[in-house]
Amino acid sequence: MSKKEHVRFSGSATIPDMNTELDVKVSGSTKLVGNIECGFFKSSGSFKGQGDIVAHGGFKSIGSFSLEGSITSDHDTKFSGSARIKGNLNVEDDLKTSGSFNTDGSVTVKDDAKFSGSAKISKNLNVGDEFKSSGSLNVGGNLKIDEDGKISGSAKVEGNVDVGEFLVVSGSFKCAKNVKAKDGVKTLGSVLINENLETEGDVDIKGGAKVGGDITGVDINIDKYKIKWLWYWTWPILKLLDWIKIPYEVGGSIIAKDDIDIDRIHVKGDVKAKDVRIRRYSQVDGNVYYVEECRVHKKAILANEPIRINIEDF
Repeated sequence: MSKKEHVRFSGSATIPDMNTELDVKVSGSTKLVGNIECGFFKSSGSFKGQGDIVAHGGFKSIGSFSLEGSITSDHDTKFSGSARIKGNLNVEDDLKTSGSFNTDGSVTVKDDAKFSGSAKISKNLNVGDEFKSSGSLNVGGNLKIDEDGKISGSAKVEGNVDVGEFLVVSGSFKCAKNVKAKDGVKTLGSVLINENLETEGDVDIKGGAKVGGDITGVDINIDKYKIKWLWYWTWPILKLLDWIKIPYEVGGSIIAKDDIDIDRIHVKGDVKAKDVRIRRYSQVDGNVYYVEECRVHKKAILANEPIRINIEDF
């Protein structure tokens, strides 16, 4: 056993409490009735456990994995197949999941995290570096990403979304509270944010969006059809569907440090920027403030005449 430098369980096996510096590898139908602390841990086949797992050398699961406790992994961690964890997952390196991943607790990843397939996290998800999700993602608490975040497919977050750098979303995205991305936000698809969307960079929204609160950024562009390749090929169809007028709604105000360019949107609050362009079928219930230039399409509806302000008042 010492030559192989690991402990192996295969077939139908029951594992009691175990504390070893060696790697642990299980295959077949395995049941854990205690806790495991080991080097690297690998499970293939069907695994069911009642305790906690601490893997100092990393963690890998292939097949069906179910654990009543929590997992702590000091290195790269990978789940493929079906995984369900009742407790928390703490990873000191990278995390990758594919297939079906479900946890009733929180997930904390020190480095990169990549989810593909279906992932459901009942509490918070914290990622120390970059984050990528493709498929279906459901987070019951807050989503915090220290670097870039890329989300494609379907994503739903019940808490706040806080991204340290740039956020890119494609597909269906729902956030029950606030979205904050320091370097900028770009979306393509269907977006629902119940509260505020905030960034110190640019906001570029395409497709359809509803924001319950304010949108703030440097340059803010909201335009359903201004996608070059899509515009070229679908222009005749879009002309026929011109009656679909307002795919965007903002419950608060839109405030930009530089430019605002909006199309087919209903803004219940104010619009404020140095340069403002309001395209057709847009409606602004509040005031429109601008410093240098304001262009309003004849088919846009404004509750009040645009107000020019000094840069000092901006």
